[in-house]
Amino acid sequence: MRPEPGRGPNAFDRISDMVRALERSLISVKHGVKSLTSGSFWLRYSTLASYRTLCAGASALTGLTRSGARHADGNMEASVEYITSVFNMYRNAAGVERFYGKIAEIGPGDSCGIGLMFLADGCSQVDLVDRFFSRRDKHHQQTVNRALVQRLPQLSSLLRNGDYAESSFSRLSRHYGESAAAETFFQANRDYDFIVSCAVLEHVYDPLGALASAASALRPGGLMLHQIDCRDHGQFSESFYELKFLELPDLLYSPLKWRGGPNRVRLSAYLDVLKKLGLDFTVYVNSMAGIAGEIPHGTLLRDVPEPVLRVSRQYVTDVRRHLTMPFRSMSDEDLMITRFVLVARKSDTMPASGVAGTGLHNAEL
Repeated sequence: MRPEPGRGPNAFDRISDMVRALERSLISVKHGVKSLTSGSFWLRYSTLASYRTLCAGASALTGLTRSGARHADGNMEASVEYITSVFNMYRNAAGVERFYGKIAEIGPGDSCGIGLMFLADGCSQVDLVDRFFSRRDKHHQQTVNRALVQRLPQLSSLLRNGDYAESSFSRLSRHYGESAAAETFFQANRDYDFIVSCAVLEHVYDPLGALASAASALRPGGLMLHQIDCRDHGQFSESFYELKFLELPDLLYSPLKWRGGPNRVRLSAYLDVLKKLGLDFTVYVNSMAGIAGEIPHGTLLRDVPEPVLRVSRQYVTDVRRHLTMPFRSMSDEDLMITRFVLVARKSDTMPASGVAGTGLHNAEL
């Protein structure tokens, strides 16, 4: 949602302030409810479903969401550090010295900082693609952008004026609304050298359709980079076990997906799409069920230490009988791998909008 024509920015700011006040109240209530319901799964579920329904209703009325508001309450140094870490993750996963050409970032949320780093690296155009308008602190965003320009002086030539707002930078375009949903945006916007996302596809209504649509928008030789988090984002794991949310049948889980809740799509479903499209792909494991902490970036499944694999596999074996279908029948690896980076490349000989006519090119995990 953007300020409507004829509605001044002050009116929009007032709405944003009201939504922020409501969100603060809801968050306070949510933390209290989590504490009170920590001993009962079904009590937690019923209150969480009601909370998600209320948030979805408020978001539908205002067009605003707290999802993607990563930088709304942070300080400048923390924001710049996070932006830099995500950009470096993209670069390391892509295996490139510099990014180039046309790039789309799906779900950038309340900051254009990663997009600015792509421009500083040499990209000619960056599209920021978001279905929802994440609440944001305009002044904090300007402070972060100014800090990035100071670190990356090549961005100075892209400034249209001196206020460092997102709109101040040329070759950086923001897209909002249903036409900017990941499932539909790439039907009309094509020829990308890179399409990236970080902890976004697990919140998309149709992540597999979005993945296929993005793949079709790549140029031959183009690359997709998606970090995907298949965990429950604290819905039940803080009080129960981390795969507890996979016990709920789809019908009961549906309210927890509204307005961007975790969609429970696992790794194998993404890989099936890439295989059908004939894209080369590689998966880097970031976290595993039953394992505290993170797996170092750039780790293939075959390179995970055997003791770690053994612990995670035993964890899945112990909880499998509690899971609902289809999760109960999934492979160990599908349940073990809870966060990963998916790298997929379109063949140099593949038509820009087509599918490879030869066999599959799936790289080993």
